[in-house]
Amino acid sequence: MSSRLRGNAKRALVFAEYFPAYKGSDRRLFHLIDGVQRIGLKVVVTPPLRVLTGRCEDVLKPYIEPFFPPSKTRVVHGFECTYLSLPRFLHRCFRGRVPLQLSYLLALMYLTVQALRIVKREKPDLVVLGHPSYITGVVGAITAKLLRIPILLDYPDAWTPLAMETANLKPGRLSRLLAKIESLVARSADRIVSVTDVLASYIRKLGVTAPIVTIPNGADVKHFSPLEVAEAPRTGHPFRILYAGRLESWAGVDDMVEVVKNVSDRFGDEIRFIFVGDGGAATRFRGDIESRGLMRYCNFAGSQPYKLMPRFIEECDLAILPFPNTVTASLSSPLKLFEYLAMKKPVIATDIAGVREAVSSDHVILIEDITDPRLIDHILDLLRSPERCAAMGNGGRRLVLQYFSWNRLAQGFEREMFLTLGEEYPLAQAALEAGDERREADLYDGAATKSA
Repeated sequence: MSSRLRGNAKRALVFAEYFPAYKGSDRRLFHLIDGVQRIGLKVVVTPPLRVLTGRCEDVLKPYIEPFFPPSKTRVVHGFECTYLSLPRFLHRCFRGRVPLQLSYLLALMYLTVQALRIVKREKPDLVVLGHPSYITGVVGAITAKLLRIPILLDYPDAWTPLAMETANLKPGRLSRLLAKIESLVARSADRIVSVTDVLASYIRKLGVTAPIVTIPNGADVKHFSPLEVAEAPRTGHPFRILYAGRLESWAGVDDMVEVVKNVSDRFGDEIRFIFVGDGGAATRFRGDIESRGLMRYCNFAGSQPYKLMPRFIEECDLAILPFPNTVTASLSSPLKLFEYLAMKKPVIATDIAGVREAVSSDHVILIEDITDPRLIDHILDLLRSPERCAAMGNGGRRLVLQYFSWNRLAQGFEREMFLTLGEEYPLAQAALEAGDERREADLYDGAATKSA
């Protein structure tokens, strides 16, 4: 199936929503399957619901193109991907006056018929669902159940709370329906991989009885590798604070206007905020910054491709993760956290459960919420102490190398694939493949010992 298929290896079909990856949970899926070496893989891509309805940020709207007929097969990042199409009249239904529920049901039928044909042709041993989402998860689960193929489900977020917060929907009949769909997908799986332990508890409450294992997010430690050059003393440019990711309420952006105001009142032109990303709250957030006269302290870089993110992180002095303590945020594992740490940057993060599972105050500065008055004291401390910034950076990269590289995490995911098939995972070769990252981590351990 994939070019890495060897001999009589097992085969799997992966049902995905965004391929190539768009944001965090999509990149998570790519990195996990990209590290799979002993199972042949192909990808089936279904249209995301919010792209079908057009209720998405502008940068995503061109993504609808491959889902017009005929169905298309493309090679993306070395994987053969088939994009399931919908007839043009159904595309018009989603954006016209046809009730969303009817358009959704018709789309599920069309997509499931196509998925059944593909699965019958490919005869995979395993189906991997990249999300418990309302199209990808449902189509993949129905197809696998009808053909009696075991299912491994990756669970990157609490899906219904995420959908409700992203769409700014109120609890009610729709939220109960979405929760029911999410529960049905979750209960269809033979095994589940959760991104955090607290999310695993949420999944259990959906009525799931299948085994659940936690595999957190991580970083590509080769892509996110800091420049090993001696920094000149800081002169002539401000202390740069980076926020990268979705500009959404659930990600904490609503409080960032006051943060910029309070920090700029204290530090003035010594500080510059860099915002990289897009989202449903982006226009409102930028408008609030402008109306408060704070644009001189901010740079908005918009949505940037993954390949350029190391450069943006490299150019900053401090990264912040302002996630509020909501259901969506507290159960998540912020992918950017591990990329910041891999780039040896000091991080200030809100002390939510998903962050606390991965790091402690030994690795990042944890605050109760982003409006915590101590934020200014922490920024002042880092601004005045390059030595502390360097120590935090070295410790952060060492942590990622030891526990959170995608190569290491992908081995755990591949193990879950084998267990879903009822087979043992060949551990010896996996241990050898982790050697390079362990050796680099040992170098950091040696440096830490010497400095102590």
